Amino acid sequence: MARTIKDTYDFVTEGRIINLPDAVNDGDAVNFKQLKATNYTRRHAFNSANSYMGVAPQGSSESANVWSITRITVAVNGTTTTAQAVNVNWTNYLTHTYS
Repeated sequence: MARTIKDTYDFVTEGRIINLPDAVNDGDAVNFKQLKATNYTRRHAFNSANSYMGVAPQGSSESANVWSITRITVAVNGTTTTAQAVNVNWTNYLTHTYS
């Protein structure tokens, strides 16, 4: 069964992660004009109850410590938690410390 997660979206801009609320769920408006359009290298992986989404500057290698990775954990009851690891590599996404 596929799950749809609509809590927050993380964007990387100017080297910082910006956590944007999902306006569909909470009604908060987001000014997308403040975000600079940049091309990124992206990766995604599932592992058990975790979904990992990585973003790095376009052309970055998976072993470079320039990745921002968001981990979403889905509990048995359907609740979700998110945590991030910044300035890490994608190669070891399973072993990074997320907070």
